[in-house]
Amino acid sequence: MAGRGASDVVVFYAEEGATTGADARYDAWKIPTSSLLSISTLAGPERLSIQGLPASLEAQLLPLTLTANQAATYTFSAVRLLNLPATAVVELQDRLTGKVHDLRSGGAYSVQLTAGTTRDRFFLLLDTSLVTSSTTGRNREVLLYPNPSQGLVHLSAPATGRVTITVLNSIGQVVHTQTALASNGVAATDLRTNRLPGGMYSVQISSAAGIVTSKLVVR
Repeated sequence: MAGRGASDVVVFYAEEGATTGADARYDAWKIPTSSLLSISTLAGPERLSIQGLPASLEAQLLPLTLTANQAATYTFSAVRLLNLPATAVVELQDRLTGKVHDLRSGGAYSVQLTAGTTRDRFFLLLDTSLVTSSTTGRNREVLLYPNPSQGLVHLSAPATGRVTITVLNSIGQVVHTQTALASNGVAATDLRTNRLPGGMYSVQISSAAGIVTSKLVVR
């Protein structure tokens, strides 16, 4: 990420033994500084500058936290992509605008940010699933983060056009619905679960691409 003469990076890699949580054997914590620009990922409450991920993990939605000392236009880009399958998906999701940017295309994604820390807006989708003829050419799954949830869930799912998101409780009753617009074959939006009783729910995403579902636990 770069802007106003400053830049910073966050690094992801896959290795046997690594987990999605914070682990000193594989991860590096983000050290607070007075620099003009900072980018990190989150593993629970921990801010990381380097995160190791399980080698067997096919898809992961990774939250990004940004801190900018000045309001300006900043750009996201993939500095280096190594040892990824040719069909791997590497996308930046902007939950505020609903845009999905393909970082493998080599282009940068520019955005105007205010001074301060930005959370729960930008996510990196890493998906090494093989290409199929369904789900707009990508064998993608519904990703919900965090799951279990305690109030806010970030959703990413294969879809096209206008999307209807339906949440059903354990006996099949509809307890929440909302709509969104897909971008680049992906619906990326947020669900608020703070008014739902704790329990197991089904999240159904319907669009012209078909219907996909996933399980969600609310605490």
